[in-house]
Amino acid sequence: MAGAFIGEALAFAAIGMLVEKVASVVDYFEGRKLNDELLQKLKIILKSANVVLIDAMVKEITNSAVKEWLNKLKDAVYDADDLLDEIATEALQYAMESNLKDKMYLSELELLWCEDHVTHNSENEKNVLTQLRPHTNLKSLFIEQYCGTKLPSWLGDDSFLNMVSLVLYNCKYCFSLPPLGQLPTLKELSIVGFHGISCVDREFYGNATKPFKALETLTFEGLPKWEEWVSLEGEDEIRDFPAL
Repeated sequence: MAGAFIGEALAFAAIGMLVEKVASVVDYFEGRKLNDELLQKLKIILKSANVVLIDAMVKEITNSAVKEWLNKLKDAVYDADDLLDEIATEALQYAMESNLKDKMYLSELELLWCEDHVTHNSENEKNVLTQLRPHTNLKSLFIEQYCGTKLPSWLGDDSFLNMVSLVLYNCKYCFSLPPLGQLPTLKELSIVGFHGISCVDREFYGNATKPFKALETLTFEGLPKWEEWVSLEGEDEIRDFPAL
């Protein structure tokens, strides 16, 4: 009985500190511009809070004071989640206002998410990248740490007549690849750190009669679940990778 009392007393103290920390960080974020380092701190604190809440549910804590702190912690977590949604909305708004598709003299583009970036909304991630579609004059594109489960279709649009280099790096939640075979002038392609890919299928080639007709260098690396590669070689009037 004494052990249970001490356990709940410790939980009371730990939860109280966590509530104050979550609330203070949320207050600090509000009204400030996006900052990746601070954002990651908030996400780490949220993970800690969720662990505490789950543990409390499992142990069925009955101490009324501890339960009250848990309710406050839930409220603080909800506030933090709302803040993350606001940040995601702001990111989408920024992408929409960037108008990259109108920058016809842009030849090289890097789209980088921070290394520890995580998301609880894959659809929002895709919406942001969809809005960041560049002008079709682009020659080189590098995308790193994108956390959506699917890349937008514009990546394989055959209207990108000048695209010669494409690097997709550490998009570890993607479980499929866009129709990159439709890019008519693509010479260099690197796909690295796609932990969700188990099969490179027909979608990868697109609808081109000569998929990857200009490709000279192809790199696959860091695909731990990859088991199958569907080749179109031998199909009527289709020859994949003729320049490779």
